[in-house]
Order: sequence, then structure tokens, then C-alpha cells
Amino acid sequence: MPDSQSQNKLGSFLSLLKRHRGEARGAYDDVAPIYDEFASVWDKFVAGPAMAHYRHLIQQRGKPGAFILDAGAGTGERTLTLLQHGRPGEIIGLDVSPEMLNIARAKIDDPRVCFMKGDITALPFDDNSFDLVSCTWAIEILDNPRLAVQEFVRVI
Repeated sequence: MPDSQSQNKLGSFLSLLKRHRGEARGAYDDVAPIYDEFASVWDKFVAGPAMAHYRHLIQQRGKPGAFILDAGAGTGERTLTLLQHGRPGEIIGLDVSPEMLNIARAKIDDPRVCFMKGDITALPFDDNSFDLVSCTWAIEILDNPRLAVQEFVRVI
């Protein structure tokens, strides 16, 4: 059970997101400075089992030298997970929020990683461009998540 400080962090974060309901870029630009702090609380108290399974899948299914799309890369936390638990050749981290991407770029200095602004429902990549697409905590905020899934399938 989260302590009161953690509960306050979660509440503050969620209220920031509510201000921009339906407009992901504005919401995530606003929360970018506190996103990692929120994400660590979320992972610890809510998403721990899901993240353990995610790490297992990356280790199990990631092939050496894979070209990976981190769709909805945010501040790069899952990009770090892909680097630590997979064996990527290259990762492209894509997100609609320039502020989130600025944090990711400052956090990750690895020649295998490139961050770029883009919409996961209209990927700017050719068919069959990637070996793997990873998308954590991004698809659920979309008005039409099927568009993103169709795009993921198209590029793999």
C-alpha cells in the first residue's frame, strides 16, 4: 500500500493528466518534469508484476541486434529496460511529447538509441521496418487504440 506521500504524488500526476483529457501531447508536456518520479511509484505499487513479465518477455523474445520501436517512449524508462534486458542493435523511441523526449535524450546517451517526435497511430516508417515494437503505458490513453495496434503490426 502506498504511503501518503506516494498517494499524493499519484494524485497530483493524475490531476495534471485530467486537465488535458483527450490531448496527449499537452498532458505529457506538462507532466514531463515529474513523470519519472510518478512512474517509479506506479511501478512499485501497481505495475510491478506487469513490468517483471515485460522484462522476461524482452529477454526471451528479443533477438540479438534487433531493430526495436519503443512506441510512446516518454522519458525513456522503458527504452532503458529494452537496453538492459534485450540485445538491441538499434532502438527508435517515438513520442508525441517534445518535453518527454528532451528528458529521454538527456537520460540516455547510447549510440544505439534515437528519439523522435511522432504519433503512434500514424507511424512514419515503412512496412516491415522493425523486428519488435514495444509500447507500455501509452496505448491506453488513445481515443482509438486499434489504429496504433494496426500500425505496430504493419511495421513489424
